[in-house]
Amino acid sequence: MRPPSSPPPSTFATAAAFAAGLFVALRWIGLDVPVAGLIAATLGFALRAMAILRGLGLPIYRQPGD
Repeated sequence: MRPPSSPPPSTFATAAAFAAGLFVALRWIGLDVPVAGLIAATLGFALRAMAILRGLGLPIYRQPGD
């Protein structure tokens, strides 16, 4: 069991997937690697920070009876 103040693990995976997808999309439309990387990293970090500060996360599966 994790402490109540720590964010759910899905928060990190979701932010990383978002940033990776955004980087690919930005490269696909023609942005240079440093620019696409900076934008994707900044927005991925902002998403993760917002989720942590607001306590947001994806639902966690639990067995019935837990």
